[in-house]
Amino acid sequence: MVHRLGNFFSNILRSDTFFVFVIVWFVLGSLWVATASLYPMAFDEEFHFGLIKIYGDHLLPFGIEPTRDMAQYGAATADPSYLFHYLMSFPYRLLDSLGFSEITTIILLRTLNIAMVVGALIFYRKAFLAGRLSKAATNGVIAAFSLIPILPLMAGQLNYDNLLLLLTAISFWLLIRITNYVKTHVRLPVLDTILLVGTLLLMLPVKYASMPLVLGAGLWLLWLCVLVVKKHGFTSAIKELSSLFGALSTALKVSLIGLVLLGSFFNIRYVDNYIRYDSFIPGCDTVFDKDACQAYGPWQRNNRMIESKSADFQPKSFIEFMYDDWVPGMMQRLVFTLAGPTNGYQTRSPLPLVWPLGVLFIVAGMLALLRFWRQLVTRWSFVTPALLISAVYVGVLAVKLYGSYLITAVPVAINGRYLLPVIPLLFAIFVYAVLHAGRYYRIYNYTVLGLSLMLVTVAIQGGGVFTYIVRGYEHWFWEGWGQASWLVLHNIVSFFTWQHIWFI
Repeated sequence: MVHRLGNFFSNILRSDTFFVFVIVWFVLGSLWVATASLYPMAFDEEFHFGLIKIYGDHLLPFGIEPTRDMAQYGAATADPSYLFHYLMSFPYRLLDSLGFSEITTIILLRTLNIAMVVGALIFYRKAFLAGRLSKAATNGVIAAFSLIPILPLMAGQLNYDNLLLLLTAISFWLLIRITNYVKTHVRLPVLDTILLVGTLLLMLPVKYASMPLVLGAGLWLLWLCVLVVKKHGFTSAIKELSSLFGALSTALKVSLIGLVLLGSFFNIRYVDNYIRYDSFIPGCDTVFDKDACQAYGPWQRNNRMIESKSADFQPKSFIEFMYDDWVPGMMQRLVFTLAGPTNGYQTRSPLPLVWPLGVLFIVAGMLALLRFWRQLVTRWSFVTPALLISAVYVGVLAVKLYGSYLITAVPVAINGRYLLPVIPLLFAIFVYAVLHAGRYYRIYNYTVLGLSLMLVTVAIQGGGVFTYIVRGYEHWFWEGWGQASWLVLHNIVSFFTWQHIWFI
């Protein structure tokens, strides 16, 4: 019986039809979020749209003098995380010139953000398949990732994390292709290598917090280069790369050089900031005076906390901070839901089954990884670079937020969405670690069945947009279509969703 059920779920998961269903289901949920939800939504949507409009008045992103009224957007045009806003300003200009209302423009721009996340799902899948994961496991990982409750909320609004997610997925796919090629031929594939360098360069001006992602990928690429040089020697390796590049068509060579130059060009903002403000990443009060920065919510919040910080404040140790605040805060803010500033960032707790099942999966995955890490690293080409990128990114993020805690005396900016770029990588590793453990302990069919039932349970008990529908309130949505559609969906989804379980 268990064997038949395991095969049944495996056959469903490995089909291309299932993957298409996952994408369509995610798009439908995200489109509903985009068309039904009040503007601005919670993840700084007003901040992003404001900067899009500023860049919409300029052809190039440089030479824009910050004016005092821009302080509501932090460092504004001195912010090095600007590429998303600049790129989005072009469809904004088109829609604005066609006379669309601001609300219609926002909704249409939201759909472009959904496309970015869908692209990310596709490239994460391509990366895992290139890393020789089975189709069933790969599709299951993508489905699980798409069911994280905050993902359709982020996809359905204007946010630079959507573009970062896409570029992270593309870079990881390229890194796995390069890894496979180096392991087989002990040579660097020139096309994929240049594409990866260009993609990593483009990530930096999208969001400066991508630096650890770029560092992790760069370290792995450097290691692959070391392997090639050890095999052929430095001079021979350079000559071979030059020869391979020269063999490319002229159009392709021009495109690759253009990509790298374009990525370098957009990173000039960091240099310009250092020249003008003596800082690569200037804060609001570096560009404007403190009175003007009162209009910028995060700066005002942190400044208020610093001023009210007790003189005898005794900070928690880093371990205590991680255990008490960071880990549970990050986990909760991946599966909760919330409204935008119009409703005071009203927050609702996760539905009761999503949280414990997520914790169970992560704990099981980590235990299996610790037990079988040698076999996993040897067998699957994606494990080591995925672990390296994830460890560097999560480590830097945790240390940075601990530093903010030491300054403000309050755990701030603990947002689960910051982990989204590396979650698919960790999910893939955990799934294969658990499946490997199942084979080792001869309970593989039970393992497959257990993982499949967990996925189904999450899907119908709060996964994806369901948490937003069940936990949301009518005043979170536009009058008319937004509130009417929410009411219908709320009544339907709430009927089969457990909202209260006595032992949780």
